[in-house]
Amino acid sequence: MSCDQSTSIELRIVSLELARLVLAVHSLTEKVCIMSAELDRLTTEVSETKTVIDSAITLLSGLSAQIRALKDEPAKLAALADDLDAKQQELAAAVTVNTSP
Repeated sequence: MSCDQSTSIELRIVSLELARLVLAVHSLTEKVCIMSAELDRLTTEVSETKTVIDSAITLLSGLSAQIRALKDEPAKLAALADDLDAKQQELAAAVTVNTSP
């Protein structure tokens, strides 16, 4: 085998390895793009969940204050309890609708 043939074979091997590496980099780039999109989606969902949690905390804080204020007015306290029951059902329905199987 001549020096030129040996060099040609080595160049082909290097070329094939380079092509394999280019494909691997391309594959990794695609995976990073997918992961980035998934992270963006997850970040949005976490933010939305925090907003819902904060709203629930505000609602519960307001209810406890209302209960204390209405302790001597049974009819208004019953109406507040009815409102609480309705809100609880709304929250349960929203959780059910937004829960992934």
